[in-house]
Amino acid sequence: MPKICVSIAAENLDQLRYQISLAQKLGADFLEIRFDYLSIQDIETGLQYAEGVKDIAVYTLRDKNEFGKFPGTNEERTHWLTRLADAKPMLVDMEYILLKTDQNIKNYVLKNNTSILVSWHNHNRTPRLEELRSLMHDMRKFSSHIKIVTMAASIEDSISIFELYREVGDSKLVAFAMGEKGIVSRVLCGLCKSSPFTYASLGNEIAPGQLTIIQMKRLYDGMIRSNEVRAID
Repeated sequence: MPKICVSIAAENLDQLRYQISLAQKLGADFLEIRFDYLSIQDIETGLQYAEGVKDIAVYTLRDKNEFGKFPGTNEERTHWLTRLADAKPMLVDMEYILLKTDQNIKNYVLKNNTSILVSWHNHNRTPRLEELRSLMHDMRKFSSHIKIVTMAASIEDSISIFELYREVGDSKLVAFAMGEKGIVSRVLCGLCKSSPFTYASLGNEIAPGQLTIIQMKRLYDGMIRSNEVRAID
């Protein structure tokens, strides 16, 4: 079965504990813990709550400029990103632009052998395939785990980003398009052998077009268990 990573976007510690438990009960393979949804004073305790699932977790601290919720300064975000790295989860989501422009962060994660999911998001459009190919090539310099997410204005955009899987090589790629017209790419993403997982929510979508884990499982059950669809090479 395709692997599903459930986004945990808790706004307080009680929600965090509950959502982690619920995601596991619903059969999540992996968890994306969005620490940027917590208040800054709760992040340290949040890391303690997540300790038991860190081996299957992607730790994320998205800045407001990257459509996240982290309310602090750049210096505060740098501090907490290094703290997330110190916790040694399965992966720490680090934006491509951050790794390119912040030499201190880049050196820190390299020195500490941090397992990075290098990510790039475009919430406005889907660039041409040639641009996406070049982007993927550059992102490989930072990690073998790559995430590329765009906004789909058409079904063709979903097809375009999906074609990146033809050239991913030995890397692990999570690539799909957001929005209603990108939903198909979210589903197909999980069927690719080079994709470690696709994303889903617990309830309300965290990003445009995101399906719930229950919806994803129903889709995959219908496709895979009936032997009508096989994993894509």
